[in-house]
Amino acid sequence: MEWNPFDELWALDLPPGRRITGLVSKVARQPYSQKSKQGNATHRMLIGQATQTYFPVKNPLWIRRHSSLR
Repeated sequence: MEWNPFDELWALDLPPGRRITGLVSKVARQPYSQKSKQGNATHRMLIGQATQTYFPVKNPLWIRRHSSLR
């Protein structure tokens, strides 16, 4: 799987009075891509250690497309 080009930005509109729990962790070191253009495994790596937060969405209607980054 190749990395997402990050073409869109999405937002969570949490209704007043509602709460969700976010799970916070450090990102692991990962390959930049599966294969190079020549078909060989690449050695370029994303260094990891950035903080990521995952919000399990309770209601998909709270999610909306905010904008396109193209």
